[in-house]
Amino acid sequence: MSPEVVEALRAEGALNERQRVEATLVGFQAQLEAEKNRQARQALEVAEEKARLESEGRRQALELEATRKELLALREARERDREAALNVQKYYASQLREKRAATTQSNPRDEVPVTPQVPAKAAQTTADGHFAAQLQTTLRNLQQAKVKNDAASRSRSATQVKTEQSSEKRGPPGRTPPGGSDPPKKDAGKAGSSRRGSARRISKRGNDPHDSDPDSDSDKKDDESSDDSDSSFFEESIPNVMTSKTSQAGTTVFTYKPYVNASALEDFNEKASLSTRIRWLEKFQSMAVQGGWSDKMRIYEMKLKLPSSARDWRYNLDEDVRHRWKRFLKVFKEKYCKAKTSDSERHYSMTQKKTEAPLEFFYRLNRVADKAGIYFRKSSKERERHFKVFMKKLLDSSLRSTLQGQRLHSLEDLEFVKQG
Repeated sequence: MSPEVVEALRAEGALNERQRVEATLVGFQAQLEAEKNRQARQALEVAEEKARLESEGRRQALELEATRKELLALREARERDREAALNVQKYYASQLREKRAATTQSNPRDEVPVTPQVPAKAAQTTADGHFAAQLQTTLRNLQQAKVKNDAASRSRSATQVKTEQSSEKRGPPGRTPPGGSDPPKKDAGKAGSSRRGSARRISKRGNDPHDSDPDSDSDKKDDESSDDSDSSFFEESIPNVMTSKTSQAGTTVFTYKPYVNASALEDFNEKASLSTRIRWLEKFQSMAVQGGWSDKMRIYEMKLKLPSSARDWRYNLDEDVRHRWKRFLKVFKEKYCKAKTSDSERHYSMTQKKTEAPLEFFYRLNRVADKAGIYFRKSSKERERHFKVFMKKLLDSSLRSTLQGQRLHSLEDLEFVKQG
């Protein structure tokens, strides 16, 4: 072979080797790039997983914190209820002790049966109905003892008068002073008046819950200065469960007021419909009247029934409005129990419901017209306009045609046509 051929073969081999090395290098570079991309994807996935785990951890921490706060709120509410029950029990126990002491002072020879008090731990688990029943039983025993003591005292006074009269008849005429039978009668009258006076003092003390607590004045001042003093406010607003009245014969009559449990009424829902909110307020006022609640008691119970947003609204009111029931009730009605539209707009925009009879719709329209100040009962023009509004809103076209063909002069004519 010639040297030129050998040189050409060598050059071709070198070229092939260089191409092979370059191809291998390109393959290595592609593998390296693929490995870098894979590592980048793995790092991105790890970062996303880490972010997801951190977000999940924060969410669980927030849920745990919310659950913890809810448990604390429930625990605080339970403690407040327990303290309220203990305050009620202490107040009733003090009232019973005062009445027993007054009864014993007026009749020292007779012993009044002592009823054991309910332990403090039992008051935490005892229901309100059981406590009310036990209280009524205790007061009934006290009343029976009081009546028995009064009867015994009257019998002793009558026996004393008879004995003195018989001794005066047996004695010599010279030793019998004129009007000798008068002093026992005066003493008996004084005894009866003293019994009546003590009974009046007992009833006055029983009607004032401040007499049982020497710190009631300070509690009242703290309540007026701070809106958060719920315990003192509750002690001041406890209603009287019993009133007593003594007749001229010396008989004491006790009147028991029914125990009204405020937990029987659900909490106020500001997002409910207008009729539901008005109905809730009517139930609350009825419960307050039945329980004989004072104005402070009504404000306290209303505050317990309000949600947090309504409490915040109440807190922004003037202090004079917050602590006066009539003023607070007025602003509460304007806020939650008043329609957003005027009565006149409601009168002209009312429609008959599908489940509502024509006569029922007519009565409802009359009520709204009265609220809107439409004098359709006295003015013929207002009555005619009122009838037209009613006929226009009727769903029954045949009844509408029948009414339009009639000459109606009064409400009785319209009711007669609809009933016929």
